[in-house]
Amino acid sequence: MEQGADPFSLLDHIWGSGCNAFDCARIYGDGECEYILGEWLKSRGINREEVGVVTKGGSAPQSRQWAPDISEDTILGELDTSLKVLLCVTKRVH
Repeated sequence: MEQGADPFSLLDHIWGSGCNAFDCARIYGDGECEYILGEWLKSRGINREEVGVVTKGGSAPQSRQWAPDISEDTILGELDTSLKVLLCVTKRVH
C-alpha cells in the first residue's frame, strides 16, 4: 500500500464487496499488516466469527534474508503475537 493511503477505507471497500477472509503475516510490513487489520476489526465492531484470518510465521525478516525458523518456540511465539496484535483472541486456540 502506498504511503498516505487509507487502509481502513480499502478494508471497508473489500468487506463491503462481501469478502470476509484476510491474509496477513507478521513479516508483512514488520507486523504492520496485522496491526492495521486488528485495529480495523476492532474499530468496526466486526464479530470474530464473521471473519477468517490467515497468518503465517517461521520466517526471519528481510534483513536476515527471510531465513526459515520453524522451531516450535518460534512458531508458537509468533502465533501468540499475531493473535494479540490482531485483537481477535487473547490466547491460542488449538
